[in-house]
Amino acid sequence: MNGFSVSSTKETLNIAFDRNIFNDDFLSEILDIIEVNYLSKLVDFDESILNTANEIKSNIWQKEKMRLQKQGII
Repeated sequence: MNGFSVSSTKETLNIAFDRNIFNDDFLSEILDIIEVNYLSKLVDFDESILNTANEIKSNIWQKEKMRLQKQGII
């Protein structure tokens, strides 16, 4: 496993995270991103909101990358 795996069925998409690499805080951040993404598709936001969301997402991933590097995982 490379930290996570993805499997799917006709009705579901399943993602498994290796707890030795990813902690509960990371999972919570990922679920928040997924929820915001889902909710944003329900409303008609303008392009500036998408740019802001991408900035936030980029910042989260950069922070997580630094955390994983400090732990010697990557």
